[in-house]
Amino acid sequence: MNKIIILILFVSGALLLVKNFSSTAMTSDQMANFVYMAVLLTFLAGGMFTRDNVNKKQAFGHLMSWLIIMLVFVMLYSFKGDFAVIKNKMAGSLFPASATYNHDGSVSFNLSDDRHFYVNAYVEGVKVKFMVDTGASKVVLTQNDAKRLGLNLNQLDYTQKSYTANGEVWGAPIKIDSFMVGDYELENVSASINSGEMETSLLGMAYLNLLKSYRVEGNILTFEY
Repeated sequence: MNKIIILILFVSGALLLVKNFSSTAMTSDQMANFVYMAVLLTFLAGGMFTRDNVNKKQAFGHLMSWLIIMLVFVMLYSFKGDFAVIKNKMAGSLFPASATYNHDGSVSFNLSDDRHFYVNAYVEGVKVKFMVDTGASKVVLTQNDAKRLGLNLNQLDYTQKSYTANGEVWGAPIKIDSFMVGDYELENVSASINSGEMETSLLGMAYLNLLKSYRVEGNILTFEY
């Protein structure tokens, strides 16, 4: 029973070391606490060997196993930020419209198979998929997406004239109170509801000009807020 208690205390102390002292830089107080905890763990480990009824070879094997486990936890915890970035990049490759978070706080999107960039955004809390179009002056919503936002299409004023490859189209101007991409929310974004048929809503310059910057490098589009 005493052996089990010592082992529990040893493991608990090891986990505390992992949690509190796995950063790359420690203050002097943290270093002192680290040394204290290490000495205490060494004392507890020594207690497993000094008892007469303990198989010292077996106890040493158990001790080494726990030390290895503790070392693995320390390594995983130390690189948790890098693992998060890798996870986001993998998700971005599988789902190009999903935001990938970078160390500098920017978000990136991968080029889709059709050679366009797509962005998943939350417009007034509703998820909308946009195609990024620097040739569009506004954020343009399809009628289907406008319906999903709860807008009554029959009550909109289609007063904005635009020219596209398909000819002249009219749009109804609106203001979006909440436009979220990833963790970043912009307010009072100008948009338009297209009177014609569109497959995908467009993310135009009315949104892009609100960003600190945006850039395309290879197959990656990056937004900086």
